[in-house]
Amino acid sequence: MCPQDRLCEGACTLNDGFGAVTIGSVEKYITDTAFAMGWRPDMSRVIPTGKRVAIIGAGPAGLGCADVLVRGGVTPVVFDKNPEIGGLLTFGIPEFKLEKSVLSHRREVFTGMGIEFRLNTEVGKDVTIDQLLEEYDAVFMGMGTYTYMKGGFAGEDLPGVHDALDFLIANVNRNLGFEKAPE
Repeated sequence: MCPQDRLCEGACTLNDGFGAVTIGSVEKYITDTAFAMGWRPDMSRVIPTGKRVAIIGAGPAGLGCADVLVRGGVTPVVFDKNPEIGGLLTFGIPEFKLEKSVLSHRREVFTGMGIEFRLNTEVGKDVTIDQLLEEYDAVFMGMGTYTYMKGGFAGEDLPGVHDALDFLIANVNRNLGFEKAPE
């Protein structure tokens, strides 16, 4: 997802004579190889605290929070209204930019670390915030944003004109075989 061609590779000093180090390809190779060899985070030294945290949202913020908490001995329970983790990584970015298998594999790793996922569960509808506050030691709200900014252009509200985010989400949902696009 990172535009390494413009950042790291674009600034690479080897670019002048030999060609830039293709850091994106190197990172992908290392990650793919590690996962293929069965790499998993070592959780053997984690001391459970007995604390539980409800995390609302399985996008990058929620997943990052869960990762840090579980490594610190806290049990994270991630709630999301969607059927898969990733938020816009899953539902807004096309497959050719980010393979969905990466997130599926990441979910397996997270589950193995002790992160619990309650997907297809909408906070405020299926479970209330009061229930979460009562049942958990803390609640992290990382719902992300599925909104877009209007450009203020003439005709942007005409029939047949769609904002990019809604289009991308609908397209990914269709390709993944999900009936309903995230709101």
